[in-house]
Amino acid sequence: MTTIHSRSLSGRVVYPLLLVILLSGFVLRVWNLNFIDSSIGSHPDERSTACFYATTIKLPASWDEFWDPQRSPLNPLWDMQQQRARSFTYGHLPLYLGVAMGEMWHRLAPGAAALGAPAATVELMQRANSACDAIAVAGRFVIALFDTLTILLLYLLGSRMFGRGGGLLAAAFMRWRCRRSSSATFLQWIRPVRPLPCWRCWAAFA
Repeated sequence: MTTIHSRSLSGRVVYPLLLVILLSGFVLRVWNLNFIDSSIGSHPDERSTACFYATTIKLPASWDEFWDPQRSPLNPLWDMQQQRARSFTYGHLPLYLGVAMGEMWHRLAPGAAALGAPAATVELMQRANSACDAIAVAGRFVIALFDTLTILLLYLLGSRMFGRGGGLLAAAFMRWRCRRSSSATFLQWIRPVRPLPCWRCWAAFA
């Protein structure tokens, strides 16, 4: 395979540009996360994950409870109230990440209020560990983080294959891709695993 070398680009030029690409890409993905559907749950995958499963996920009270699939509140495949199996096909990783971020937001809500955050933001953070609409927004934030990580990994992959210039172009194209920016603002199972192929390809060229 022909490799295009653009390593001559100085790190003093490349790294500030990469930082701008990453920060602007992240801002695009988190800007006004709640505007998309005003919490009406219009995306079916997100609505199912956040409203029907995430609200039932809790930490087990003991290790015995953790290991018992019919007692563990971490198991989305078992309905604890009706004591019967239920279908869950959207992936455990985004579910747990969304719940964890919601719990973190809930705990940070008093600090946000003390810092003068808008009342609507504080109220959303306070509900982020229990209300499905707030959990969905917290999950969207997690997805935005992972999608921004994909931009960085594309830079690393592109720079390894085609030099720093190629890496910057790959990251910039990913940052400006409208489809990626819009779809990265929903809590979907595929988004947290998107960085893995980039990482594996980057490792393959080591």
